[in-house]
Amino acid sequence: MDEEIKNEIFQLINKGLLIDFSNIYKYERSIRVDYYVIGHYGDMYDMYNNLERNKYKAKIKGTIEHKNKKWNIYNWD
Repeated sequence: MDEEIKNEIFQLINKGLLIDFSNIYKYERSIRVDYYVIGHYGDMYDMYNNLERNKYKAKIKGTIEHKNKKWNIYNWD
């Protein structure tokens, strides 16, 4: 993984990154997983019990993709 991609992911982690491993997309030679920046939570049960609402209200939304031996990160907004 390129340093640029790692740094971008680390920046998102500092903002409260949620990686949605429940929705992994596989297609031929690529794999994608969606992510959401939902902020920080002291109570993980609260975050999980309101997961769909938190994903909908996320400040940043996007996808991490591995395709043809290369990583990419995309924002939807």
